[in-house]
Amino acid sequence: MTGPKLLEIDPTHRILAGERAGQSVRDALGLDAVDRDGGTAVVRIDTGAVTSSFIRGLVGDSVRKLGLDAFEAKYRFDTTPSIRETIHASARRVLDAP
Repeated sequence: MTGPKLLEIDPTHRILAGERAGQSVRDALGLDAVDRDGGTAVVRIDTGAVTSSFIRGLVGDSVRKLGLDAFEAKYRFDTTPSIRETIHASARRVLDAP
């Protein structure tokens, strides 16, 4: 059995903002492929701030495809508690959006 796939967002970015930027990072990390595989992933985010719009771009497609419970089982976020809460709150809101 292999461990979780480790994905790291470039730590030189001090603020991660904007849905388009989140989508770009999503593409660079290959999250569509991660969504399809049977394993889990750890996403390391070592930055000062992350906006909810960035998170929507980063994980919105995953939440819509997998559902919230499966998304939270598949992905773990190695980051500060406040950024982790922003991620989980934003993921929940994705399902509420039209």
